[in-house]
Amino acid sequence: SLAYENVVKIFFMGKGVETLSLKGNKYDLKNELNAIEQAGGELLACGVCMERRNLQPEEQLPVSNMNAFYNLVEESDKIVTF
Repeated sequence: SLAYENVVKIFFMGKGVETLSLKGNKYDLKNELNAIEQAGGELLACGVCMERRNLQPEEQLPVSNMNAFYNLVEESDKIVTF
């Protein structure tokens, strides 16, 4: 989407906030997310979800809140969830 000049914002909620700590053989998630950021995408994480999991904010995954999530949904033309 970024290649087509679309705005891409990813808001991690629930277990999604654990994304940077996942280790996998197939994908380097940190590098994938870094590529999204380098192309102009924005990454955000639910602060309450991170607190519940005793996770510290990271530069690559800044803490946000439900107000920001609401605004993101409200301003979006399309939303993809999984």
